[in-house]
Amino acid sequence: MALIKRGLGARHPDTHVCRQAGDDRHTLSLEARTAELLQRLRAQRVGQTMDLAGTPDEWQADLNRVQITGHLAREPLLYDVADHHVAALELVSERRWRTASPLVVRTHILFQLTAWEDLADYCGRHLHAGDRLSVEGQLRPSTGRAADEIPQAYEIVLDRVVLLTPAVVLPERVPERRGSGG
Repeated sequence: MALIKRGLGARHPDTHVCRQAGDDRHTLSLEARTAELLQRLRAQRVGQTMDLAGTPDEWQADLNRVQITGHLAREPLLYDVADHHVAALELVSERRWRTASPLVVRTHILFQLTAWEDLADYCGRHLHAGDRLSVEGQLRPSTGRAADEIPQAYEIVLDRVVLLTPAVVLPERVPERRGSGG
């Protein structure tokens, strides 16, 4: 079957004229052509083997991404684990909402964050308590539990840290000296 596109002006742009040997002309919409193509492709695939091992469900990966903004609760804690640099951080995220009365309710959530290698070095050099951050990473069960135990706490292993606003550091006030006599 050969498809020939005709420029007939008034015809919808997604419509083609189909000519088969000995048949009258009829039009096929884009949806009909797509359905026909999918049917042919599925028929061809029936006898083929899969290139990838396993079932199609095994090909699909789950998404484990977390994005949070908040303030750094304390200075980053830097340490080494088997020649790998690690930074432990605590991020406080605030949630606000209004009740029926014009009262604003605030709750704070404390998140445990972990950064590795170069990102840990960056955190140690550039981040300070009170900095406003945007972080992105993966949610993981906290370490220090048995393999069969249900995790009670989670940490976020960081992939990206963006410093939104540095903490405002007020200069220390130096007491004024008062001279004697005058």
